[in-house]
Amino acid sequence: MGFDIELSTKYVHLLLDGLYYGTIYIYTAPNADGPWTQASTIDECYYDCGLLITDDGKMYVAYENSGISVAELSDDGLSEVSSQMVFHTDDAGYLKGSRFYQHDGSFYIFVVHPANKEHVLMSTSGVFSPYERRLLISDAGNPVSGAGYPHQGGIVDTPEWGLVLYSLCRCLSWRTNSRSRSFGLGKRWLAFGGVG
Repeated sequence: MGFDIELSTKYVHLLLDGLYYGTIYIYTAPNADGPWTQASTIDECYYDCGLLITDDGKMYVAYENSGISVAELSDDGLSEVSSQMVFHTDDAGYLKGSRFYQHDGSFYIFVVHPANKEHVLMSTSGVFSPYERRLLISDAGNPVSGAGYPHQGGIVDTPEWGLVLYSLCRCLSWRTNSRSRSFGLGKRWLAFGGVG
């Protein structure tokens, strides 16, 4: 899993070691076209991670399955400053595939219960503060006949003040993007089809 982010004048790419799931490899480059060089490693397993760069420029990674943890990265993104579990598994069971967002001062971590249920975790009091869980989609459906359920996608802000959920679905032996329903932001929680 990797992320390309612009960090001042250099780009950073975090790569999860797919063979051993124990090391994050960090590559940097002066621009997105490279050349890319390994700048650091972090001896942790950020399983199914999602990167967040907050409004004030700090970097955090949400990761793990079942219980969800958050790690703060150093200002240059090359090392871990601290890590803490922010959500303990409840009756939702196994959750994974963290996608991390900040909106209007609240923090949201989208997670999937493999593979057809989407949940959202929310904290209104900080990155490491307790998170509440809500079920966002109880059955994501199957947009492509014979394919798996869409899951572990991301959200994109639209000009109409809504968000669109983009998900991945397994189609035979590969993954493809699919577009899901739009949803709006309520007072605090995200909801499909309008204000929640």
